[in-house]
Amino acid sequence: MRRGIHVGVLFLALWPWGGAAGAAPGGIDAHAFWPAALDGDPRDPLAVQRPQAFSQGDLFAGVLGEFASDPLVQVLATAPGEPGQQAAALDNLMVLNPSIGVALHERARLDLALPVAVSSTHQKGPAALASSNGAALGDLRVSAMAVPVRPSGVVGGGGVGIGLVGSVSLPTGASSLFLGSGGVGGGGEVALTAELGPGTLGASVGGCFDPVIEGLPGATGGGRATFGVSAGVLTSEQAGLGLEVVGRPALRSASIGGAGMPVELLASGRYRTSIGGFLVVGGAVGLTDAVGVPAFRVFVGGGYGREKPPRLLDFDPIGPLKASDRCPLEIETPNGWRDDDGCPDHLGALLLDVRSGGRAVAATVRITGPDGTRTGPVGVGGLSIDALPGSQWSVTATEGCLTGEASVLAAETATPIRIDLLPRFDATIAIEAVGPDGLPIGGAVASWTSPTPECVPGAPVSSGETGRIQQGIGSGLPHVLQVSAPGYTTVDTPLTLPPGEERALRITLRPTKVKLEIHQIVILEKVQFDTGKTTIRSESFELLDEVASTVLGNPGLGRVEVAGHTDNQGSDAVNLKLSQGRAESVRRYLIGKGVVENILLAKGYGEAVPLDTNATAAGRVQNRRVEFLLIDHAPAGQGGTP
Repeated sequence: MRRGIHVGVLFLALWPWGGAAGAAPGGIDAHAFWPAALDGDPRDPLAVQRPQAFSQGDLFAGVLGEFASDPLVQVLATAPGEPGQQAAALDNLMVLNPSIGVALHERARLDLALPVAVSSTHQKGPAALASSNGAALGDLRVSAMAVPVRPSGVVGGGGVGIGLVGSVSLPTGASSLFLGSGGVGGGGEVALTAELGPGTLGASVGGCFDPVIEGLPGATGGGRATFGVSAGVLTSEQAGLGLEVVGRPALRSASIGGAGMPVELLASGRYRTSIGGFLVVGGAVGLTDAVGVPAFRVFVGGGYGREKPPRLLDFDPIGPLKASDRCPLEIETPNGWRDDDGCPDHLGALLLDVRSGGRAVAATVRITGPDGTRTGPVGVGGLSIDALPGSQWSVTATEGCLTGEASVLAAETATPIRIDLLPRFDATIAIEAVGPDGLPIGGAVASWTSPTPECVPGAPVSSGETGRIQQGIGSGLPHVLQVSAPGYTTVDTPLTLPPGEERALRITLRPTKVKLEIHQIVILEKVQFDTGKTTIRSESFELLDEVASTVLGNPGLGRVEVAGHTDNQGSDAVNLKLSQGRAESVRRYLIGKGVVENILLAKGYGEAVPLDTNATAAGRVQNRRVEFLLIDHAPAGQGGTP
């Protein structure tokens, strides 16, 4: 019956213990475990060499206790063709694996390991007589690693490392107890590693030679290939896990009848204390049946590491390695806020809100903070700015002539900044209203229109008897100044003033040609037409423009009838047609000036409604006229069409 799932196998056909009579068995290192020198990186594998970053003078020393079950099994066959009987040639192996490592240079490291078997069980013959043995040495193994390409050693993953490993095994072990090879051995490997944040990957490939085994027909020494792959991960700042597979296939046909290629799977965990000590636990199982592959191994041990500088594990990609890192598995955010705690801290936020009259508006802001001043737009939805907690900020917002400012101390959370815009009257205009004769007009009134009404005076201002008005307005915007006076036309003047300017403006008002009364718009001049025609003469355009402005400026007038009248010269039919045509010409002109056509009615009365006698030339002049009647204000029974 086989002991365990995977065991080391030695086929000894028909011999109790070997070939020639009296020959002592041995020459096989059935322990077959050569740990890498223990160091302080919790992610490191136990057996696969990893070319990591180190500094000259770094020193590591540790002891790994091991229990191995069935590393070497004897298969006995009494007759050809019959199944062999299995019995452990080496069992219950308890080994201390002390090791020491020292960095001779930042690119060169020397390791020594000397296994010491403190207890084992050996079979003394086919009768399975067993006995326990005391302490016995294994072969001393000296290895050196040169690292032409080394990880950078920075936090967050040092990149790729390439190492060249050479080793020599000296015959200090008890070969008769299957704990030593009985001769000098050695080999070499190429080792690779990649450090990726909290994790590492490793691999090695190479070869070794062992002394030729004499006296055991089931085994011969010689050359072997070696390989290993490993993975490690940091589970906290001081603890890590590792997993690895190692193998040692023979380079020539195995003389170990039916035995497979030695392959083992190892898993380990390591914890490093704050003072440099570390603890290790682990285990291994054999994946094949081969010499030196036990059914299982169990490991426990510890040691101490001295590093220059201290290399407590930290995976933040900035700054020196620190023992104060509270978040070793997370990346520090290099933003100036708590950058020494190793955690991904977030800055506070300034929530900028610009308002005018209680409503959110877009504006241009000038923001001054610890890193200087910047200027840019902010939309109606506001603006969020990252801010170092405790930093002082000031913001000035402008929109046209509106301006506002605020200062705030940033907090760790969102800090609202509301800026209420108020008008800034930084330009001045002095207005003087005069008539055509150059004399001041008393009672003149100034009013304003602007795309930003807050940037001009809101209510009209009268000049009093002096005809003079002085006002402050917002700079940089296209305003329109409107100056009017009773009995005079209104003058519109576009103005855009730069900041700080003081401008004097002399406005000449002309007497009005139109007067608004309750029932009609009275014109103080006649509308002139070509004789006997409906064509309006150009000298009446200004008069009709005033009429149009009066209608447009008084939306409550309602309907307006354009009434045409003639004298009695000519037939009634001709005069009626002429008056209708002239009224329609005036209506079309007013519509062309922006008056809504729905409120304008054209009606010709001919000679039916004279103002004066038609017996005189002066009377006939008075009767030839155009009137503008306010239909919705006319007294009952008078004027216009209801």
